[in-house]
Amino acid sequence: MKSQSNKQIDLRRAALIELSVKARAYREEQLHKAETEQQLLFWSSIRINDIIAGWYRETSGATEFRTFAQWKADGYNIKKGSKAFILWSKKKSVTKPGEATEKNTEPSEETAYEFFPIAYLFSDLQVEKVQKGGNNAN
Repeated sequence: MKSQSNKQIDLRRAALIELSVKARAYREEQLHKAETEQQLLFWSSIRINDIIAGWYRETSGATEFRTFAQWKADGYNIKKGSKAFILWSKKKSVTKPGEATEKNTEPSEETAYEFFPIAYLFSDLQVEKVQKGGNNAN
């Protein structure tokens, strides 16, 4: 049985997959509409994450996205109640040890796979500068 946390991750991943499908279709549409070599090069090189981040900027008015740790390192706190924007993180390669089967108690060979984890980002509109003395700016 999946934990509540894993269910939330699955829901976010499904939402991000849906956004990615839309972004890919949008990129293909723009490639077909391209009238110059420069436009063709631009749309063929733009990443799905860049398209999604652009949509986030348009809908939220934000100009900058960073992770929680990046904002903290620069002296900011995330405002209470802020919900993270989700994008794909860098591809990870994982080697998972094999599992024992019912017939064989020895683990099978290791399984190697790659995946894109989810990155949780906060915008410049969701943070406040930490004032000296530990109080937050208003």
